[in-house]
Amino acid sequence: MEIVREPRHLPRNKDQNQDSLDGFDLGPVQRLGFLGGARKRQGRKLVEFQVLSAIVDGLIVLGMTLFLSSLSVLIMKLKGDLNQFIGIFTLVFVWFQFCYLVLLRAYLGHTLGEKTFNIRLGKYHERLQLFYPIRVIFRTLLILLTGVIILPLLSWLLKKDLSGKITGLKIISLI
Repeated sequence: MEIVREPRHLPRNKDQNQDSLDGFDLGPVQRLGFLGGARKRQGRKLVEFQVLSAIVDGLIVLGMTLFLSSLSVLIMKLKGDLNQFIGIFTLVFVWFQFCYLVLLRAYLGHTLGEKTFNIRLGKYHERLQLFYPIRVIFRTLLILLTGVIILPLLSWLLKKDLSGKITGLKIISLI
């Protein structure tokens, strides 16, 4: 069985003033946005998608934290001690969030929230570098230590990815 690959772009006759699709004459077609290719999100729009992806990731982390905390309470048979549950919950939340963000970004290049909104940390060649996981850890720690809200809010107001400028690992849009 032979694999046949279709060309990405159909060959075009440069003398032709009209566009055609599979032999159908479309007449003079204006170049609209979707015909010219995807426009990359940047500035405030990119920061907004970063915040939306953080919300999705936060919900995933919160759900897993509640599950793991409840499981640990059942295993340790803690009854009625709210302070111990809050302590376990806080510890599991911080640890799971850090591991979730760092491991998924370092090995897959994106978290589930970033995949949903088609954004990634760094360009493809940057993700193949040896120090990429260290830069991911630094960026994640920077955002977590500034309170998760302060740095994204400043980035939105200034229309720049501040944590990307500080760490050298910028968030990019795939569409």
